[in-house]
Amino acid sequence: VLEARVTGSKVSIGSSSWPKRIKENRLLVDKSFILPQVIENGDPIIVTRPRRSGKSMFLSMSNDFFE
Repeated sequence: VLEARVTGSKVSIGSSSWPKRIKENRLLVDKSFILPQVIENGDPIIVTRPRRSGKSMFLSMSNDFFE
């Protein structure tokens, strides 16, 4: 079972900077548990979710992880 961790207490809209959200105690759903699956699977993934569901945030976290 995969679980996302939710941190912060204030809602922030339009920011995909996850370090800034943590620093400012903004709402963040940590989806980093998905990264090992992406690495192990190796297949391309397509993320088609509704607006404001964390796609850019996940890509930002992934980018920082791989750098």
